[in-house]
Amino acid sequence: MVVISFVLLFSVTVHAAENDIQNTINSVVITNVQAVQAENLDAVMKTIHTQSPGYLTTKQQLQPLFDNHDLKYQILSFTYIGRDNQYAVARVKQSTQKLSGPTFHNNVLDMIQVFRQEKGQWKFWNQAILEVTYVNQ
Repeated sequence: MVVISFVLLFSVTVHAAENDIQNTINSVVITNVQAVQAENLDAVMKTIHTQSPGYLTTKQQLQPLFDNHDLKYQILSFTYIGRDNQYAVARVKQSTQKLSGPTFHNNVLDMIQVFRQEKGQWKFWNQAILEVTYVNQ
């Protein structure tokens, strides 16, 4: 009976910890999209791990995008996949639609996004685009 109680307590504790991480990762995704929508480069970069392989490229590419386009971003779905000791992984679908600016192809991205902690906070580490669907304007 003691063993069963311990297993149940451990299972509930692990499940609660995973829910906390899932909620935190989801919050990072939402915060990032809100910052990109607001065209706030500093806020966007705070959601990305400073040692991320894409950190500098992202920083260099966003400002010209902000300067030339007004885009609308929307998270269509978020699925937390899991984590290990170093990384957390989620699948995210995001739509991007041009409101104004030069040529831009409206799209839906289906991505696997990887997160890593920096100073105790989960941040974007990298991503792999699974599929790009272009949407008519």
